[in-house]
Amino acid sequence: MSDILATTGGRLFTKGLAGDAADASPQVLDTVYNEATTGGLDSAGLLDFGVACKVGTGTNAAGRKNVSPIETTDTAAVVAGITSRFPVVKSANPSDNVVGWPSKHSASIVRYGRRFAIPCENVTEGDQVFAIAASKGQLGGSTAAGAGSGRLKVTGATWDTTTASGAVGIIKISDRGTPALYS
Repeated sequence: MSDILATTGGRLFTKGLAGDAADASPQVLDTVYNEATTGGLDSAGLLDFGVACKVGTGTNAAGRKNVSPIETTDTAAVVAGITSRFPVVKSANPSDNVVGWPSKHSASIVRYGRRFAIPCENVTEGDQVFAIAASKGQLGGSTAAGAGSGRLKVTGATWDTTTASGAVGIIKISDRGTPALYS
């Protein structure tokens, strides 16, 4: 389905969904544990799809560091990665109809591949991807401003499309090196 949405759209379908694979190229995902109990989309730790998350404080049984949502106060956090989309995951509180990676559950982040993303500011093809703390981990680019307080670099990620704020674009994650989750 991703290939169809990557090239079409129209009145009934948006071109792509944040966090979903943009094409059939190789994808590598890391399974992580969302340790947050506050913050996020539902104020109870829910991680949205297609946004950056930060390295948490705990470590899971495999020795990998946990993750949690980026909050507005995380002006110097270490970005763990960008969350992928998994449509059958739902919030721990189904009455609010919020969909994402729930608190105290496994989640998945992209190590390598091309993913749909929705920037919170205008971006240009080739821009470095930044997580914007003031927007709770939504993604921006180096066209608006470079790294600085509250603009957290997403290592190895660049914008593959020129995209207006709020529209669907594509990011390419090509070389994350040794992710912060393992160090």
